[in-house]
Amino acid sequence: MIFLIIILLIITTFSLLLLFWTAIRKNNYWKNRGIPGPEPLPLKGNIDLIFGNKNPLSLQLFNWSKKYGRIYGIKNGWFNVLVVSEPELVKELLVDKFEYFHGRAVSLNFFN
Repeated sequence: MIFLIIILLIITTFSLLLLFWTAIRKNNYWKNRGIPGPEPLPLKGNIDLIFGNKNPLSLQLFNWSKKYGRIYGIKNGWFNVLVVSEPELVKELLVDKFEYFHGRAVSLNFFN
């Protein structure tokens, strides 16, 4: 019985360490690639900064584009998101290089 508890504790500890390591590694995804953006929290990413704010999502993204530039990275929960707010680059990515960028999230229109 003691042996089973020890094995269970070892497996739990290893699983938690693996989860923590993966979360830290994913948090540094944009930083490691030299892309600016708001600092994410482990596991939650920038969810608090996006939805816990008084500003609507489109205004928050617009404010970040003024602060970090026209291309920046955020974390939407567990997922890394590259935000592109430069019209020429958006056209290039969605039309000219469609085969690499299909199936992506729908962009927001800031002007409606």
